[in-house]
Amino acid sequence: MKRLILAAVLSVLSLIASAETRVDRLRALLDGPDRNHVFVVLHRGAWREYPENSISGIRGAIAMGADMIEIDASRTKDGRFVLNHDNKLDRVTNGRGAVADHTLAEIRELYLKELSGGEGAKLTSERVPTLEEALEAARGQILVNIDRSGVWPEEIAAIVKKLGMEKQIVYKSGCSVLGITRDFASGKGPFADVAKPGSYLFMPIVHADAKGLDDVLAAWDALKYPPNAYEICWNKPDEPFLRLELKL
Repeated sequence: MKRLILAAVLSVLSLIASAETRVDRLRALLDGPDRNHVFVVLHRGAWREYPENSISGIRGAIAMGADMIEIDASRTKDGRFVLNHDNKLDRVTNGRGAVADHTLAEIRELYLKELSGGEGAKLTSERVPTLEEALEAARGQILVNIDRSGVWPEEIAAIVKKLGMEKQIVYKSGCSVLGITRDFASGKGPFADVAKPGSYLFMPIVHADAKGLDDVLAAWDALKYPPNAYEICWNKPDEPFLRLELKL
């Protein structure tokens, strides 16, 4: 019996170690100088196969072997965080109106629609997950990119810290990029510690047609700990590619 128990314990420890090793390996690739690895990132938690921003989508992304998932945080009327991209419930659930106008309990009564939702999409048996539930599903198995985390940095950071998932998290936000750059450079503000090695990371969202784009990217790249990744959005298919050579 003792041998069986020992074997079971060793088996569990082996599974935990392999999960941690995968996250550590991915984080090392993201932190390191090697830029030959192409990260596979699934948008809104693999919405092409599962309900958008769902627990099943996160688990499906892990099963597919993706390196990272991107999820969207929205804040409820009573200050809780759920996954929702639009800030409105209409497209992806059987509810109506803004997430911010509903309590968590009210949103928990709703069901997610299949895939990316929309008019005519069938309802599933899945509920809208909280941010904490989503992170729990991803813990130790895949990197997590949290969109709009710059809107509520302290509150979301507290959830991440509670779960001990700092090394798995990539913050992403398009809010006040220049202001955040100043916070990085000065060592002040909500993102002051984000860029330091071993902590969470921040991925700025920049637009290819933005005025002064090269200056914005140069400011980021001049920091002691420049971002490891940028999200660059093109509004038109003929936008020129970036001219600035970054220290990636």
